[in-house]
Amino acid sequence: MNDNNQNRLPRLMRFPEVKQATGLCRSQVHAMIAEGRFPRQIKLSTRASAWIAEEVYSWIEQRINESRSGGEI
Repeated sequence: MNDNNQNRLPRLMRFPEVKQATGLCRSQVHAMIAEGRFPRQIKLSTRASAWIAEEVYSWIEQRINESRSGGEI
């Protein structure tokens, strides 16, 4: 794969990085996914999943904006 292709691919986050970025535990993340309130992970293999980093960061930004505007989280 050349550098051009790598620049277009989204960066993936495994759960430890999602946990560090959000402060949420695994059960909270999965409950929020089931409720449609957190980005859904993608399957990498039968036993491995990851989240698209931009989707997680967008979710964090939305939480910040809603919190500061007095909206419901």
